[in-house]
Amino acid sequence: MRAERVMGEASATRAEAPGAVVEALPGGEGCVVRLGDRTVRVPARCPHRGAPLAAALVTGTFLECPWHGATFDLRTGHRVRGPHCADLAVRPVPADGTADPEEGST
Repeated sequence: MRAERVMGEASATRAEAPGAVVEALPGGEGCVVRLGDRTVRVPARCPHRGAPLAAALVTGTFLECPWHGATFDLRTGHRVRGPHCADLAVRPVPADGTADPEEGST
């Protein structure tokens, strides 16, 4: 699979799932993960040690922290692998792109 980069107002990072893109929101308010026709918002930092999730790797529906490999299911937010830590707050983003600025932050 190949990594995709998208430049724009938000910075995008590596995402190996076909069509997956991780974008950091302006001001460090979180990240948006686009998985085909589904978009979710997650916190800017991993709950394990605070790694920037804008640098996370997306494989299928899983997001892997770039520092220690904590892996979260983007459908539920549950940690499925890696060091023990809290689950990830995952919030769906409506198709029109609107979302409460506080959603997804922890």
